[in-house]
Amino acid sequence: MKKYIVSGEVTAYISVELEAESKEEALEMAYEECSGPMDFVGNGGTDKLIGVCDTDSATVSINCDDEVEYTEVEEIK
Repeated sequence: MKKYIVSGEVTAYISVELEAESKEEALEMAYEECSGPMDFVGNGGTDKLIGVCDTDSATVSINCDDEVEYTEVEEIK
């Protein structure tokens, strides 16, 4: 029997709770505080677990509430 890697996409939502003077400043600060998810070691490797980190001035969370859409199939030789 052949082996395959099947890859897909899922939407993850990141929330940044912070204090700012305006919506524009809040948006700018969110990018500064959390530019995106990070890889963490867990579940058997560094590519298996993602997360976000709080900072001194922001509380950051990640939520994945979507169904996966598989888009690629690669045969492993």
